[in-house]
Amino acid sequence: MLFQLLDQLTMRLFFLDIDKEIPAFKQELLRANPNVIKEIRSKNPQFFTEQELTPEGLAKGYLALIKMYHIFAKALAEKIKDQKADPALRCALAGALAYFVQPKDIIPVGGHDYSPLKLN
Repeated sequence: MLFQLLDQLTMRLFFLDIDKEIPAFKQELLRANPNVIKEIRSKNPQFFTEQELTPEGLAKGYLALIKMYHIFAKALAEKIKDQKADPALRCALAGALAYFVQPKDIIPVGGHDYSPLKLN
């Protein structure tokens, strides 16, 4: 079951249309933290260009990172299937992937719920 859910999610992420998702993600980003741009500018402006320090730029950057999650998830799945890997490691990775595939973020970061399954 875990690997079936993982396959479904990784396919969704692989085919994620970043440009299509920007408006909805931007809206959720600003709903969760209306001051996100101001906060970034005050704390770490050196890491961003002016174009990235817009709601659209941040949404595009976050979505690009989220789209890459499928690469990491596949690597973890391969390690779980490796019979030579330490059983404790395999169990820990299975737990991490179970959390990754479930549709509701039970530990939202800063009150934000950016669960990849919520993406259209």
